Amino acid sequence: MSTVLSTVAANIIKDAFYLVGAADMGEALSADESAVGLRFLNSFVKHLQSRGVQLHTISDIEIPLYGSKQSYTIGPDASYDKNTGRPMRIISARRRDSDGYELPLMEVSREDYKNLPIKTTVGAPNQYAFEKLAAYGVVYIWPISDAATAETADYTLVATIQRAVDIFDTNEDAGDLPSEMHLAITYCLADMLPCGTKSARADVKNKAPNYLALLLSTDQETTSIVVQQGR
Repeated sequence: MSTVLSTVAANIIKDAFYLVGAADMGEALSADESAVGLRFLNSFVKHLQSRGVQLHTISDIEIPLYGSKQSYTIGPDASYDKNTGRPMRIISARRRDSDGYELPLMEVSREDYKNLPIKTTVGAPNQYAFEKLAAYGVVYIWPISDAATAETADYTLVATIQRAVDIFDTNEDAGDLPSEMHLAITYCLADMLPCGTKSARADVKNKAPNYLALLLSTDQETTSIVVQQGR
């Protein structure tokens, strides 16, 4: 027995064409149909990414703070301060001192950061701002650290990020999505296809929003709300 349901892009695309009545069970899709399906599939995956879906893309990165640097770049190669894919956003951030203690940093807007009158103040960092650019991200820190090197840094930025979702490179690619998302993605892809029969398309159009709504409601972290009585 297994708890993992594996599939590839070709299966999702074929199922979507079948759902709208544009392909029969066991019938192979044409090269053009497969190519169109893959383009729509990847477009929808990126649409989900923009809506904040995918708990499985949340991870922590660490950046030593040093050299009186006011900002640090996060990008996909060694030319950046942190070599990793460009984050979609920073969910939260902490500073960790040399003794291993962590304290949360306050997130501020880029405008609020830009409005700081003196950005070269040295001290224990207490706030950050994040800027997402086309190919990489920039995180601004204040106050800054004047440690000489990364190895002698007094503080390390520990940031919880949402990374970008990998697309399906080919029809045989398994992609970057957990199996519980497959049904919603298949129906939503079917709803995007410009083909099929009227009755099948109507059925898909009716079901796709429900599957997507269920996916959006469950793919989020459960947290507690603490209410304190004021004095």
